[in-house]
Amino acid sequence: VEATPPRARTCEAFVIAAQEVAVLLETRPLLECFRLPAIKERHWAMLRDAVNVQAISHSEPGFKLREMLQLGLAGYKERIDEIVRSALREAQMEVTLGDVARTWAREKLADAPHPGSGVVLARFRKRSAAKLEEHQFEIQAMIASPYTSAVLYESPEEGVVT
Repeated sequence: VEATPPRARTCEAFVIAAQEVAVLLETRPLLECFRLPAIKERHWAMLRDAVNVQAISHSEPGFKLREMLQLGLAGYKERIDEIVRSALREAQMEVTLGDVARTWAREKLADAPHPGSGVVLARFRKRSAAKLEEHQFEIQAMIASPYTSAVLYESPEEGVVT
């Protein structure tokens, strides 16, 4: 744009093209956020609700960049940032829950009667006790998070531990 001669800058075609480029440059970072693997259909639904348009669908063949640009997403930047932040936190929770599930699926527990009462207790290695405490802390932090419900109640088909 800076290299364009001043006389050409007043041309209607140049003005329109410059406006289109400005919109694209302003919107591109927001669009890139929705390419993240953490973005799921529920986040697209949140975007549709935020911009009050039901026609946004990333999976339809007719989905066009021009249509996204015409929505004026830059005006919804804060809400889009919030949706993306939510998706990233939810994705981290999913990873953590997967790690917890894998760890305890392969953990070997032994049972032994308590010497005084005869009640059968689960016994495991000291390292496992430390891991259990760590996982309890992580899960308690998740439960307190406002992003938990989407992760805990997601369908098992998407690979999320419920």
